[in-house]
Amino acid sequence: MNIVLLIPKISYGGASKIIIWLANQLSDTGYKVSIIEFYTGESHQKINEEIEVIRLDINQSKNRVLRLLFGTIIAEYRLHRVIRKVRPDLVITFGDPIGSLYILINKINSKRKIIVSERSDPYSVNGLNHKIRRAFFNLADGIVFQTEEAMKYFSNNIQSKGVIIANPININKVKRAPYSRRKNKIVFVGRFDVVQKRQDIMVEAFFEIKKYHKDLSLVFYGDGKDESLIRELVNTKGLEESVIFAGRVENVLEKIWDAKVFVLTSDYEGIPNALIEAMALGIPVVSTDCSPGGARLLIDNNKNGILVPTGDPKGISRAIRYILENPNEAERYGTLAQEIVTEYSSEEIMGRWISFIEKL
Repeated sequence: MNIVLLIPKISYGGASKIIIWLANQLSDTGYKVSIIEFYTGESHQKINEEIEVIRLDINQSKNRVLRLLFGTIIAEYRLHRVIRKVRPDLVITFGDPIGSLYILINKINSKRKIIVSERSDPYSVNGLNHKIRRAFFNLADGIVFQTEEAMKYFSNNIQSKGVIIANPININKVKRAPYSRRKNKIVFVGRFDVVQKRQDIMVEAFFEIKKYHKDLSLVFYGDGKDESLIRELVNTKGLEESVIFAGRVENVLEKIWDAKVFVLTSDYEGIPNALIEAMALGIPVVSTDCSPGGARLLIDNNKNGILVPTGDPKGISRAIRYILENPNEAERYGTLAQEIVTEYSSEEIMGRWISFIEKL
């Protein structure tokens, strides 16, 4: 089978990691695989040599209207030409607007199969362009969702074509650092996006924690458009000596493995890759119960981590303090967290993808 995967651009983000993982796994399994990249990004992912990467080199206008109208038209024209040349049996798109529009064009012009993978939270990311994009899901041959709640958002027709496949864990089980030897730091991994990631909640919670744990530090890994806002909030709270902005790093797992707590404060996520990786390392975790249920899928509350309602800095603060002040419980959380390595192994998740593909 000849398979093409569509991706806006290859980056270090979660969706990019998963689609590159999927491409590599399909290639290793014996499928002929190509990747079509709409916008040229930075290559942060290792891609199998057998996989052809085709770049459309679309320029992204800073003007949103021009980007949506003319950018999409140019992208669709170039994409259609490439697809006709590659002649795939199956196209997989992770729900981006250009890929979704291609579904409509494809149904008019050919009979090749299409799978859409919905990566965002439909309850939170639901602007007009996303509603139009999701309307094309009715024309897809198969839809992959990350959680049951995300799937329930859609019509019965779309659900009948769907399957739930979580993200894989692509790291091996490692020897945990004993809690007593962990560094006195909280770690937070993610791009700076206050609307979704809510680093402001993390700073508010940390301000409360510092009243009881004077020597504790908070380390942010990542960059993004709202970093300056969070830096300003940190300064306003007088926390600049205790909060570290480490930036975007390639070896983030090596940096966080010995932290006392990993925290996720998002209002919404798909299945948080950073949370998966932290649990696989055996770090005690605290996470918001973010929509549409990805964190709840991973965390059995008060057994392998702690779940807190979204938008609740005091709840985050209490949960972190509980872990810091109860080392035996923290040790138990970390030990049980590592068990997801088996449940969400690369082999297990890839088996579900292949089974779904072969049924189409």
